[in-house]
This record gives sequence, structure tokens and C-alpha cells, in this order.
Amino acid sequence: MNSYIGVKENVKVFFYQDRIIIKNIYSDAYFIVGKEVGFILYLISKNKRIDELIENIGYLYDIPVSKAKDILFKTIELLKDYIKISDKEFKRGEILLDFEDLKLCRTFKDLKQKSEYPTEIVLYLTKHCIRNCLYCKEKAVTDNGIEKDNFFLDIDRLEALVNEQRNVTDWVLTGGEPLLHPNIIQISGLIKRRSNAKLSIATKGVPDLQIIKLLCDESLIDCFCFSLDSIQPDTVNYLSGSETTFSDISNCIKLVKDAGIEININTVLTTKNYLQINDIVEFCKTNQIPKINFLVAEEKGRCRDFLLLNNEQILFCKETIKELAIRYHQYTMPVLKVKDKFNNCYNCSNLYNRLIIKYDGSVELCNGKYLGNLDGNTIKNVWDKFAL
Repeated sequence: MNSYIGVKENVKVFFYQDRIIIKNIYSDAYFIVGKEVGFILYLISKNKRIDELIENIGYLYDIPVSKAKDILFKTIELLKDYIKISDKEFKRGEILLDFEDLKLCRTFKDLKQKSEYPTEIVLYLTKHCIRNCLYCKEKAVTDNGIEKDNFFLDIDRLEALVNEQRNVTDWVLTGGEPLLHPNIIQISGLIKRRSNAKLSIATKGVPDLQIIKLLCDESLIDCFCFSLDSIQPDTVNYLSGSETTFSDISNCIKLVKDAGIEININTVLTTKNYLQINDIVEFCKTNQIPKINFLVAEEKGRCRDFLLLNNEQILFCKETIKELAIRYHQYTMPVLKVKDKFNNCYNCSNLYNRLIIKYDGSVELCNGKYLGNLDGNTIKNVWDKFAL
């Protein structure tokens, strides 16, 4: 019982809004806990040895040592991916909690892992696209131009949403190809003027660099998330169904990098590119790109079986990315996102704070659960329909 205890070196514990976040800084996975577990973590930060910790739990809770021991080891079991016990001293992660945080934190029963309002809104501006990606979730490519049904065109509604959601910390514009939206400048400017949120855009690049240049010159986008599936032109062009995709993305990345704006990379892993993970991470390290999201292709839309990874290949990806995250975390952070049977990314809590708004005004959670439509509704009304 005289062993040392602490959070693992790759773990950071901190207070955010009304909850306590336990985060793996290498993988971006995180776990949300309430006041009860937070109090034990606070005590772990003050006591390095298990026997001292048990004694303090017993004293503060006014309970016998046996009961204190039971509470501690139940907490350790709950947080086994984040807690380390050793007979020798070891390098610990950070527990950035103080007693004031614990007073402000809600209990887990009250918390229920759902924000009162969403903190991230993903807006699908369009289903229009100039690519024909083989793994796309859409059943068919939509390249039939500027039509009302293909674009989110209700600017007045968007302005009302932005005004309503002052506490949103992140807006993400996506599609289709959001850079094709005829009002992309107006939409970006509206969000930037009316909120303090970080504004990101997910894109596969476009041939015409003028729109990118204008967004950069006007400082309308905080982060460009480029979809880059390989650093091999032939692989990128094959997977995207376009002979110009690689050159378009490369030109866009160069322009944004020269403008000094943050860049992230999204990579969809298939049988055609999963062995190139190391090359993509090296590319991001060389170009000072801080984060790469690796997503495993899903059997949806026009994605075919021959592109899907098997369990052995997914395991290879997990091990490779974990190794690269440890090696390169000071330069760039590769993160693997794998969906579970409920269409949630494993060990991710974005479901409880992220809202998806489609181009037709329908509203979903990030796991695809339909919540309703914006017609005559506020985001708060739709969000309140979300039952855990």
C-alpha cells in the first residue's frame, strides 16, 4: 500500500465550464467526470503515495480506512486508462485543479455529460462538390450547380443562430465543398463579427485561389482543415476522382501557410493509403501543421468494400499513430478516430457538445441522430430534444 500514484505522463486534468476534463494529450481522447471523481483527483495531486491518499480520503470524508480504500480503488478502476501506480517514483501528468474548481463543478448525476447549450456547431453549407471521392458518405456526387436545395442560403436564419449562441466556442464550415458557396465571404464575416468563437473550414481545396486569398486577407477564417489523403499525387487524385485535386490542395495549403493561418489535416484511411500514415505525419511535421485527424473509411454512400480496412489493418493504424504521437507530439499531433457500433468515435465526448446543421436546415448530433429542423425553432429548443 506504499506505492506511488498519479496520472500518467500523457494526461492532463483541468476544469472547463462546469465539469472536469481528463485528457490524453497524445490522442486528444478525453473523459468527463463530475465533482465526486474530481475530488479524488484533487487529492491525488496532493498525495503521491497510496497509503497517505487513503488516510486523507478517510479523514476528509470522516469514514473508516476500509471505506476510503474502497472509494479510491473504484476511482482507479474507472480511470484505469489515465492513472498509474508504481513501486518507484515516476514522471506524472498535470492535475490543474484547485478547491474553487471543485465547488463550481456539478456532480456527475447533474452533469449527465451534456452541455446546457452546444459549444461547437458544424454547419454544412452545401452538398455541392467538384470532387468524386470514392469513400464519400453521399451516394452520388452533386455537381449540378447553384440550386436552392444544394445550399444553406438563409442568411437571416444564420444571423439569428449566431446571435442566439453567444457561448459557442467553435464554428466549423463544411460540405460538400464549402468554398463553393456563393455567400462564403458573407457567412464567414457574419460569424466572425457576431461571435468570439474560433471559425474553421473543412475543405479539399479549389482551383480558383482568389476565394482562399480573400478569406485570408480579411482574416475571416481561424483554421483551414484540409482533406489530404496522401502526399502521393496519384493516390490523392485516384481517391478523389479528380486529376487536379492534389495540385489544388497543395496550392491552397501554400497560400494559407504563407498567410500565417493555422492549418490542420484530415485524412480518410482506406486500403489505398493506410500504409502511408508515417509519410503524412512527416509532411505535417515538416510544414509545422499542428494536428492530423485520421478517420477510418465507413461503409456508407459510395464507399466500396475494397476500400474498407479490416480489423488487423485498423489495429496497425492504431499502433502506428500511437507511436508517432509519442514521437512527434512536440511538433504535430496525429489522432485516430474510429466509430463504434453507435456511430460515436471511440472514447470521444463530442456527442455531448457538438451540433450539426445541414444545408436544408435539419439538425443532427455528430452520430447522425436527427433532432429536428430549424424552421421556427431556436437551437436551444432543438438541443433540448437530445435525450441521453
